[in-house]
Amino acid sequence: MIPTRVIQSANTLFEEAGGEGVLLNLETERYYILDDVGVRMWQELAESGDVIVAAEKLLAEFDVDRDILLIPKGFEGDWV
Repeated sequence: MIPTRVIQSANTLFEEAGGEGVLLNLETERYYILDDVGVRMWQELAESGDVIVAAEKLLAEFDVDRDILLIPKGFEGDWV
């Protein structure tokens, strides 16, 4: 199940360049590459912390399926 509210971990670094982003979890040393949609989701979650509010904003901005936006491949329970 996806959380509806999230808090970005202080142990996760985010860097953006050229519309793409990289998340690095300092505890696990795992990293994730984000495309432009992922970067916007990260930014919206940083602002509101509300997954549904963030998703609704992105659905208005991007041509992306709601289910793909809310459950990205590879994140089905592995939140940064």
